[in-house]
Amino acid sequence: MTFKSISIFLIAFLSGFNLAGQTVGLEMKAGVNRVDIPFEYKNNFIIVDLILNKVLPLKFIFDTGAEYTIINKREVVDLFNVSYDKEFKILGSDMAAELVANLTRDITLDFNKFHGSQQDILVLAEDYFRIEDFTGIEIHGIIGANFFKRYVIKIDYRRKVLSFIKPEVFLNAPNGYQEVSTHFSRNKPYLHVHTEVIADTAVQLNMLIDSGASLAMLILSNSHHNISLPEHTIEGNLAMGLGGYLRGFLGRTHRIKLNERLQFQNVLTNFQKITAQQDTTLLNGRNGVIGNVILKRFTIIIDYPREKVYFKPNKNYNRGFKYDKSGLGLTASGRNLNNFLVHHVIKGSPADLAGVEAGDEIIRVNLFGSSFYSLSSLNRLLQGREGKRIKLIIRRNGLRKKVFFRLKTII
Repeated sequence: MTFKSISIFLIAFLSGFNLAGQTVGLEMKAGVNRVDIPFEYKNNFIIVDLILNKVLPLKFIFDTGAEYTIINKREVVDLFNVSYDKEFKILGSDMAAELVANLTRDITLDFNKFHGSQQDILVLAEDYFRIEDFTGIEIHGIIGANFFKRYVIKIDYRRKVLSFIKPEVFLNAPNGYQEVSTHFSRNKPYLHVHTEVIADTAVQLNMLIDSGASLAMLILSNSHHNISLPEHTIEGNLAMGLGGYLRGFLGRTHRIKLNERLQFQNVLTNFQKITAQQDTTLLNGRNGVIGNVILKRFTIIIDYPREKVYFKPNKNYNRGFKYDKSGLGLTASGRNLNNFLVHHVIKGSPADLAGVEAGDEIIRVNLFGSSFYSLSSLNRLLQGREGKRIKLIIRRNGLRKKVFFRLKTII
């Protein structure tokens, strides 16, 4: 059985690239010690609103796994006739695809009570992300650590609020928070995670805290000699990354422990194999990433200046790790991103057995037309309870067709 996930994995690897000392980052307005910024949480992304050059509202993903801030829509930047200082070759998420980005220092970004003028920002030559297709959300870029590394940051997934706190006024984490074993490298936080992919085969893994990954966990399967794949896996494309798909396996990890009190079982996990052609020095010794599907179960404080991380469980902590039960991989298009196409169908899945094919356009789902849904709400529906009956009206080669199937656990 093969699969292609709609997870997005935004890390870019910038070999030999250093902007140290160039970008000051976002600065709080005078007299302000803390800024609370509401965010949207869609398709397992933290999305914030920024203003480009004081006039143009844009949406960015807040990404603790990114070292630098990147704009993926060059046409937006070109509206302001900015100059580009240098061209850089960067590696995509698969550590193989070579991409092109240009550095500009002519950008001003305003972010609530933050202001950043003449910022160093990478602008992609092409939109390698293609985030709209796989999330149904228009995204213009990602905010990386070079913008916020001066602050203590609190991520409240329940209230959907990002808090930026000056380190001199942050003395200790409030009651209820637990410090977890971490270290920082190139302004990115890493967890030391006790991991049992298979029961009773424990290994300590170095995992990047990555709010730019819309998955639970990704493990580089050959990054440690004690990592073995679980017995039941699905092979195929793990996720859409910067520059292309990440190939590997999808399975479930028996148990992970952030510390003795914070642990999860049966964790949905992507397994990626690093090949001999890929430059593992860019990984900074990490074995994988922890993404938002795990992180959203906590309120998290990341103290960048002191290099400490604190976790406080929220009411999502004990929820299971769901995966699609239809076998459908969907993309969104159209002006409102609510035209849905079948990108792929998992062989042997309920949708496959019902006759759905790649390229089919979804016109209606159960009682409602496709315009009633967003891509995220449609994906949630397809993660529903076992046995739930789904009725689709699809269009293929100009003809409409009705199909029925019942949701069934795939992994």
